[in-house]
Amino acid sequence: MNYNIQKGQFRLTTAHPRGSWWEFYRVPCPICNGIGNCMLHVSQEKVACTRVESKWVYGKNSSNPSYIHYLNGKKQYQLPDVDVVKGHSKRSKEELDAFNRNLIGFLPLEEKHHIHLLQDRKMTEEEVQIRQYRSFLKQQIVLEDDNTYTTIWEKLFKQIDKKDCWKGIPGCARRS
Repeated sequence: MNYNIQKGQFRLTTAHPRGSWWEFYRVPCPICNGIGNCMLHVSQEKVACTRVESKWVYGKNSSNPSYIHYLNGKKQYQLPDVDVVKGHSKRSKEELDAFNRNLIGFLPLEEKHHIHLLQDRKMTEEEVQIRQYRSFLKQQIVLEDDNTYTTIWEKLFKQIDKKDCWKGIPGCARRS
């Protein structure tokens, strides 16, 4: 039987391997009949159910372990199409290290954050220096000496001398 469902009935999860599991978001799990939390594998051959145990444990080290149940072709769901997001290959360890060192060296630690670390979190000056705490500016725009505006990122890229140095750095993405 093929269940044709509305958009939004399943949610793509980040469960390992990424892109392989869909959460029963507004559709009942075929194992426990609960909504939410349980996942359907993209092959539609197995379900990871969080409420009904089986001998196959999935994610036992997580805060929300689930148990694998095989469907044996009992149900078929129409899963939504996934928009493929074109990404960049992750940079080498050396390139990641260089980028992060430049970023840490570029960003300041604002006085209010410095005071918070020392007084409220009871850290020593040495701990603050060793851990290299920094502040992200509330506004990422700065006024240059020539009265033009630029972003702190443009300044960093200029300092590194590579406009696309952010590509392949986890956590860095261009907003459209």
